[in-house]
Amino acid sequence: MIRRLLHTTLCLLGLLALAAPATAQQALDPAKLLTQYRMDVWTGDDGLPQHSVMALEQTRDGYLWLGTQEGLVRFDGLRMQTFDKRSGELQNNFVSALLEDRHGALWIGTRGGGLTRMQGGEATTFTTADGLAGNEISSLAEGPGGALWIGAHDGGLTRLADGVFQPIALPSEAITALHATADGALWIGTRGQGLLHHSPGGTLTAYTTADGLPDDDVSSLAQAPDGALWIGTRQHGLARFAGGVFTPYTTADGLAGDRIWTLTVDPAGSLWVGTDGGGLCRFYDGRFVCLGAEQGLAHDVVKALYSDREGILWVGTDGGGLNSLRDGKFVLYTTAEGLPSNFAWTIFEDADGVLWVGTEDQGLARLHEGRFTTFTTADGLAGNEVTALAGTPDGAIWAGTYGSGLSRFHEGRFTTFTTADGLPSNYVYALFTDSGGTLWVATGTGLLAFRDGTFVPQPLPTDDPTAIAEGPDGALWVGSYTGGLNRLVDGEVVATYSTANGLGTDYVLDIYPDAE
Repeated sequence: MIRRLLHTTLCLLGLLALAAPATAQQALDPAKLLTQYRMDVWTGDDGLPQHSVMALEQTRDGYLWLGTQEGLVRFDGLRMQTFDKRSGELQNNFVSALLEDRHGALWIGTRGGGLTRMQGGEATTFTTADGLAGNEISSLAEGPGGALWIGAHDGGLTRLADGVFQPIALPSEAITALHATADGALWIGTRGQGLLHHSPGGTLTAYTTADGLPDDDVSSLAQAPDGALWIGTRQHGLARFAGGVFTPYTTADGLAGDRIWTLTVDPAGSLWVGTDGGGLCRFYDGRFVCLGAEQGLAHDVVKALYSDREGILWVGTDGGGLNSLRDGKFVLYTTAEGLPSNFAWTIFEDADGVLWVGTEDQGLARLHEGRFTTFTTADGLAGNEVTALAGTPDGAIWAGTYGSGLSRFHEGRFTTFTTADGLPSNYVYALFTDSGGTLWVATGTGLLAFRDGTFVPQPLPTDDPTAIAEGPDGALWVGSYTGGLNRLVDGEVVATYSTANGLGTDYVLDIYPDAE
């Protein structure tokens, strides 16, 4: 069992939803890579009756509802309760579609058992005997006037209004996806007959591969904030329909798979794509990024997606259970995001906001606009074990290494300094540029100031400096391996602090002056 999350979030959510006014729906931060979200998994060990989650919905009381092949599950973030044939709510345990209507009723579409409405603690089931076009429900949508649209694999489309089921004649009886728009129109995905548009007045328009649709087998639909319609297909990826034109997207554009099962658009405008075998993909700002089982997703077949009011993305998989992705308090940068090593010795942010990272044995990494660039000895860096970083007013980045000296990176070129150039040691433990622009270098055998191209030794009570910082008065503070903390003014040591006068240890690793 993998479970590392929020057992209380949804429990509290139901209470908060009843007590607090509605707030704007949140969404995952689209600036993050998918591996930077916090991921959690729920399986049979957590109460799922079966590991294939085919549909998802959050009701206004805060509960998350899961449609599985072995019943309907109500989830409060900690506990799961199953409703099925045995408990009496359903006539078929395979739940394929879920929708909460404007009155708070939960509609449950099943694969062969018709449509069930749960409201006020009571379950009522409707089948073809009640006027449904088919009992194998694939999709549900609610129109702006409150009419319920019901798509079936085995009978086509039905409209439910004022308690009356009305079958709608279509070119196809195999409905796979529905999306109702604010103007009262309905988009209909079919198996083999392409995409249909049912206007508010009842006019039907069909779009097929002859019109630019990449595949006549449509699996899913979602609408973007700009009004564009996204279409997922069973074999040929995605299409975006806007201005009467279909724009296709496939693995050639970055999708992890061309067989699409589900789509959703979150409040931030990110399009989330569930694929068959390629995991989960996000399309934002013109680019796809994808996440699969190798990166922690429960399974590579994604059947259901739902972005809840708290900004959590719920991912139903076909065989791996339920996943969730959420923003955490920390943003992680690891080898999954392009960092060359997960062991970072030192970091430095330059004047342009670019982050530089010194790693244990994979050189120097630069993080700029979300992407890493790595520099190693092959690029001229003195050594790949980077222990210290600093910048100087001329825009240069200085990198100290463990045993290979000091490198200066300026205007795209590295210049290296070693004992042959005046360093007393090739082991550099700390670098610091003071307010006057002087670069200070702590080496294995002493402290140096780099002035006018020359390394000038600075006297210290100990020859093993490890850390450097500047106080608000311009005094330089230097920590050491064995000699505690030293305060320097104009290059002279004016005070030393050690265990003898209250310092916790004489081994000082780092120094940071705060606002006080």
